[in-house]
Amino acid sequence: MLDGTSTQMFSYEIRNFKVYFNDEHLPDANWSNFKDLGHGYGKDDNHVFYMGQIMKNAHPFSFQVADNTYAKDYQYVFQHGRIVANLQPYNSQSSINCNGGTISKQSTNSSDLSRISTHKTSYEIRDFKVYFNDQYVPDARWIDFTDLGQGYGKDSHHVFFMGQFIAHAHSFSFEVLNKGYAKDRNNVFLNGQIIEGLKPLGFGSI
Repeated sequence: MLDGTSTQMFSYEIRNFKVYFNDEHLPDANWSNFKDLGHGYGKDDNHVFYMGQIMKNAHPFSFQVADNTYAKDYQYVFQHGRIVANLQPYNSQSSINCNGGTISKQSTNSSDLSRISTHKTSYEIRDFKVYFNDQYVPDARWIDFTDLGQGYGKDSHHVFFMGQFIAHAHSFSFEVLNKGYAKDRNNVFLNGQIIEGLKPLGFGSI
């Protein structure tokens, strides 16, 4: 089903505590935190979906619909739910033309992740709200929000990566290191995801 079929007629729907796409129940979708992203894409905290099917290589926290059938997360660019470009390794420079918007690979670090050139790449406070990449971040408190760089930001209660809430991050102790790494009192993170088995004590700059 992951092809160029038009997605205009289809949308996700939550009924009776279940998620449906085109009237088909999606048993792997969590209704309580599911978001319809448009253009056939949707996600919950654990999975990203295209046309009702799980995108196995997509990272839900950093996943964003870029333009039309294109989308991206911290590592890949997708079209029609399929990988069309790898945004790593970090030490390369190239660009991909996506229907008028250029997604360019930068030779800085992993969280500079290839980006839509026409969009902002940092957090911004406007009209008492926090935005990332021009997208409103509803869970962020503007009054004490700090842009930490490399896609990370936090307020006094929450930590974010690429505008997405990091559920298990501790705001007060959270610090950004290098190359997409960060840590708090409990965990070490890479691009917003916990790295299992690594302890924050003594874990310094990468």
